[in-house]
Amino acid sequence: MGADNPPDQTDAPSSVAEVIAEAWHSNFALSLGREDAAFLAGIHAYLLDAPEPGLGEETLRRVFAPVYELAQSGADSEAQRATLTIGRLRGQGILLRTDFGGLASEGEFILSPLGLALAKSMEKERELTKRNLSFLLMHMRTVLADVLRAAPNADSTQEWESQVVWPLRDIVVELIRMVDQRQRGLDAAHKVLRKEITELVDSEWADAIDSCIAMIRRVDRTLRELNEVLSEHVEHLDRQLFDLALYGAKHPELPVLLDRTRNQLLRLQSWGARRYEEWHGYYRNVQVFIRDVVQTDPSNLLRSRLTEQIRQFHARPYGLLGVCPEPFLHLRDVSRPAPSAPLMVPDELLVHGTVTDYAEPPPDKIELAVVALVARLKEEGEIAIVDAVRDVAPGFSDSALFRLLMRATPVLLRHGMTTQWVFEQTWSKLSERLHAQSLDLLARDRAGDPAATQLPAPSDERAQQ
Repeated sequence: MGADNPPDQTDAPSSVAEVIAEAWHSNFALSLGREDAAFLAGIHAYLLDAPEPGLGEETLRRVFAPVYELAQSGADSEAQRATLTIGRLRGQGILLRTDFGGLASEGEFILSPLGLALAKSMEKERELTKRNLSFLLMHMRTVLADVLRAAPNADSTQEWESQVVWPLRDIVVELIRMVDQRQRGLDAAHKVLRKEITELVDSEWADAIDSCIAMIRRVDRTLRELNEVLSEHVEHLDRQLFDLALYGAKHPELPVLLDRTRNQLLRLQSWGARRYEEWHGYYRNVQVFIRDVVQTDPSNLLRSRLTEQIRQFHARPYGLLGVCPEPFLHLRDVSRPAPSAPLMVPDELLVHGTVTDYAEPPPDKIELAVVALVARLKEEGEIAIVDAVRDVAPGFSDSALFRLLMRATPVLLRHGMTTQWVFEQTWSKLSERLHAQSLDLLARDRAGDPAATQLPAPSDERAQQ
């Protein structure tokens, strides 16, 4: 330890990126097989009742014997397999040798913090209950109450560290970690329970309804109780942390520690609310499945036959043929009434009672132009539409000319017929932005003249197309 770093300071990384970089450059990798995991669980179970913190190599080999009997794979002997497994655990930092001995002597071993965490994660009795949750949270409240009483009188740095910082950083955070670990254990247990419910329904079908509902309701009740306990205690703990934050001005490291503790407590509370809602949704889905599937097919015949058909689809493909239903026959046509618009009458008309001046609406210039084009076709017997439009609408805008062509062409075609091939029509310029194909029409009253109605033969180029 250097002189520049006092013993009460830590060099913990301050950001996620620094933690990732530190883990990456440490070259740490973990590969734990089924045989290694079973051996690790056996070592931890032995140490729970052992008076010594470590165990010798001979004891390790005795613990490995049941693992070798269960594995029964490979041609290696039990001693060889035990040596290889111990070497793998040591190489990954799960087992630590504590006697500083050499290769010629048997060693003494203990579980590293990593090995202890892995072994504890495989314990079954790690579920969260109302009793142990209340105990852990009440212990946190007691520790924080002691910290609040000691904070005003902690004058020296050593008193502040021992009476405020260390209880917060070690005791409270450790209690939160214990609650968090039990929450994860409860999640794993509920996952197993959902699998058991699915298997029970698949095997017993309608006979499993009552037992499945009972299991789901029991878990629902437990989660509701845990959520209530978390909401009550976390609210009180948050008030204690808020009171403790008043001393942050004198001690700059306190707000960071309080924020981290508060975030961990809020995570515990959020877990309770979310798990209760998720399990309640699972409960509703099970009820819907029982009502829509199980109770409609209590003998499980429909489900079994459908499952068998799906399994044999590749060998015996099938399809679904639907009958087209007849449309509904209405006895009368239904028409919606037109919405009525209020009529606004000026006061002058109401006073006089009669309309004095009647003004006709201005005529539609496009409609007048269409009438003039039809009259011109009937009078002259033939017409070139683009040239005629240019004559009757000299002051029209591009938009008005375009609308005139759209409205006049079908009207003129009802009174005349074309004498040209469509592909041979030329484009005529009406304005800088508007060009239209010229179309020559012959009045239909002249259709009796064969010379007038005979279409010219197409050109060689068009005939080849």
